[in-house]
Amino acid sequence: MRSRTTERNDWDFDPIEYSIVPNPDDQVKWEDYWIERFKADHAGKRPFYNRVSGSAKHRGSEGEQHDDLCRE
Repeated sequence: MRSRTTERNDWDFDPIEYSIVPNPDDQVKWEDYWIERFKADHAGKRPFYNRVSGSAKHRGSEGEQHDDLCRE
């Protein structure tokens, strides 16, 4: 098994958390929401494992999210 090879013994892995969202439009909506929230909490920086800002499909023309996504 490749994951058990000796050269991988010192690799560090971060946990990956995810949710299954069956509807593709909802997948995009929530991905955008969490990326934008991360950026708001971290001085505009994107998450380490997500260097792109998701889809602009659910954001306004200026790159801001619609109010319905920003409510907690």
